[in-house]
Amino acid sequence: MIPFYLKYVAVSSLLIIFYYLVLENQKNHHFKRFFLLASLAFSLGIPFMEIPFGSYYVKASTFNLGQEAIQSQIIEEAPKFDISQFFFYLYLMIVGILILKLMFQIGQILFKKVKAKNIVFKTYKISLLEENIIAFSFLNTIYINRQRFENNNIDNSILVHEQTHITQKHSYDILLIEFLKALFWLNPALYFFKNAITTNHEFLADDAVLKQKSLKDYQEIIYQEVSNHFFPLTQTFKRNNNTKKRFIMMNTKKSNKMGFRIFGSVLFTCGVAFLFAEKVKTPIAINDSVLEKNTQQKVGGLAQSNTTEFQPSKPAIANKVSDTIKRKNELEAPKIIDNASKSESEKVEKPAEYPGGIGNLRRDLAIEINTISFENIKGFLKTESMIKIDSEGKFVTVTTTGENQNFNKEVERTLNKILQNVTWEPAKKDGKSITSYYKLPVVMQFAEDGKTPPPPPPPSQPRKSK
Repeated sequence: MIPFYLKYVAVSSLLIIFYYLVLENQKNHHFKRFFLLASLAFSLGIPFMEIPFGSYYVKASTFNLGQEAIQSQIIEEAPKFDISQFFFYLYLMIVGILILKLMFQIGQILFKKVKAKNIVFKTYKISLLEENIIAFSFLNTIYINRQRFENNNIDNSILVHEQTHITQKHSYDILLIEFLKALFWLNPALYFFKNAITTNHEFLADDAVLKQKSLKDYQEIIYQEVSNHFFPLTQTFKRNNNTKKRFIMMNTKKSNKMGFRIFGSVLFTCGVAFLFAEKVKTPIAINDSVLEKNTQQKVGGLAQSNTTEFQPSKPAIANKVSDTIKRKNELEAPKIIDNASKSESEKVEKPAEYPGGIGNLRRDLAIEINTISFENIKGFLKTESMIKIDSEGKFVTVTTTGENQNFNKEVERTLNKILQNVTWEPAKKDGKSITSYYKLPVVMQFAEDGKTPPPPPPPSQPRKSK
């Protein structure tokens, strides 16, 4: 959750900063609206985006692990106070409050429509309110003070302005940004998005009015609308905080360089995507005979392994992720971590199980792990992972212990990635699902010369990436 949130905040912040610096004062309001809405969707999707970035070769037999693997022992978790869960539930509680507030605001506006006198004037759906408020629109209705309307004190420009908000469906933009603000209330960029979107809506509506009315007359009408009452979800004819911007924009001419700015927006967005998206290498499977022949020629038969990984242009890359899950009756009792309590294996009816079994877990780990940083290493790298699985089969956290901290971090990063959206079969005790720790030793063996042979020619049907 935290890595996603940090990426989301970073991407949305960069995009809104770009908007204010490059696009806000430009006349192409329809493109600006598209950019703002696309940026909201893009910043949400970029944490899940993966960009293919090279490939590597793996032995085909890596993916054909037998059924002899035995599950690790588990440690049953003792009840304890978890500060991270406390803040998570606090965050959700605030989200719930903000969503209820949003629903209340929507209901407040709709209730006014129920109480008001509703008419159709020309092509406009109008609700006449007794309150002395400035004209505003929401969804498909314009809300106006009844007395001013009946006394013909509402200029037609106001109706055209509000009808533009309705026909261009600006209310849906507002509802979207308000919902995102409630859901991701810790993201400060969303508040700037809200201001940019509402201001751009006014620019669009003003342009529609100026096609029918002179600039001077229209600005005088805006000056006359001095009331300051409006609802936060609505489009009001006048907002004091952006009236100056509107007047400046009315006198601004379209820039001849707008095409360059649009092109720059696309390039900047692509750059942000490349910067924050996950870079993944595509594994290519080769058969055992080709790999064995190539390895014997280059390394003299050293480092025979179950998982050999090659990088086309990088020397000194690990060439083995060992099949090192020990049998159940050979495991040492795991150490007690945090406030967890020890539970004997025989008391557990069924340990937690990765989808497809331990073979799939080892395969996914071998595919995703990045060994490019472990150069000039000889012998073995070892680490022991403790994977926490809750009673619903959801991955909670993973800790690693081993002598090489870089290897520990890489294994931990890889497990965090592949387990993030995976549902396990939870461990069971006395017929009930329980929270447990799953012990996974990982050993990587290197050739004695610290190097790996160059990759053989790719096969005709490479293995697809995950």
